[in-house]
Amino acid sequence: MKILVFFLSFLVLASYSLGAEPVRDTDGDYLWTSSRYYIWPEVSQGPAGPLTLNPTRNQNCSLDVVQELANDDVGVPFAFTPVLYPKGVIREETDMNIKFTAETLCNETVVWTVKHESNNKYFVRSGGVEGNPGPETARNWFKIIKYMDGYKLLHCPSVCIKCEAICRDVGIVKDDYTPYLGLSEFPVKVVFKRA
Repeated sequence: MKILVFFLSFLVLASYSLGAEPVRDTDGDYLWTSSRYYIWPEVSQGPAGPLTLNPTRNQNCSLDVVQELANDDVGVPFAFTPVLYPKGVIREETDMNIKFTAETLCNETVVWTVKHESNNKYFVRSGGVEGNPGPETARNWFKIIKYMDGYKLLHCPSVCIKCEAICRDVGIVKDDYTPYLGLSEFPVKVVFKRA
């Protein structure tokens, strides 16, 4: 029975992904799994730089995904691994893992995951699992969705039929004056620049 459910899930995701539009970078080129990209949130207030990993809130690990405060910062490049067709063009509305391509001193992966905080906030951090779709990894999947003249990130995994997953936009969540990436009712527009 499990094999049948997995096979049906695979067919639905495959047919859906093939019809999805390719994601484009700031030069108008397709995003590729073999390339690295900077993710730049576009916010209306103040200078804003790309996303990076930072030890914050008096923690050395796990690392939070945060926005650089200055727009002249370079940030850290990311890579994308879709659940289906892990080599090739990145397509909209497809479940994928997002990970930093830099090394850290933490003894954990640099794959994004959603972590719940006691104050009922959900932050995007390192420490996720790449691949292996299922209930145990539901918090490690994100989608790129067309949004205004750019894109937004969405955490709404469809890789697992029986998963009880949170389905919310990814936005900038301020905490201690730091612009963290987290689940929000207000998405942040992002663009992708090739590294």
